[in-house]
Amino acid sequence: MRARPQLLARAIINMERQGFECYAPHAMMRGGRARRLRRCPLFMGYVFARHPEARWVSLRGTFGVLGVIMGTGERPAPLPHAEIERLRAREGRDGLIKLQECEFEQGERVHLERGVVSLDAIVDGMSGPDRVFVLMQVLGRWTRAEVSVGNLSRG
Repeated sequence: MRARPQLLARAIINMERQGFECYAPHAMMRGGRARRLRRCPLFMGYVFARHPEARWVSLRGTFGVLGVIMGTGERPAPLPHAEIERLRAREGRDGLIKLQECEFEQGERVHLERGVVSLDAIVDGMSGPDRVFVLMQVLGRWTRAEVSVGNLSRG
């Protein structure tokens, strides 16, 4: 389910009042204008919701809810319960998801490889969970891009 910006907590409260079981994992990430480390939703604006009687239609009128992520047909997109449990298993005692530490330092030279793209780049900083800003030269200009840590190697 998708929540309105800045109303995630309120949407969860309203859904729980209707009997939904809700889960919105959080992690420590850099955010805001100052890019300070703070507690943020892992999936900004999204909540996993489940109801034993599948009364998801009532979510459409719930304050704070933008909509339901639909799958095929007229039913919400299912997510196996094992995936939720896998996320919960990564939570620490503080209730926060432990994110992969970035193995790259700011200013470090790296190699970006994704499909047919293969470029040298320079790490410019973390942008979120498992994501990094890099500077790379494209058509003679330095360009800043956000990429997955998994697409980088030391180079």
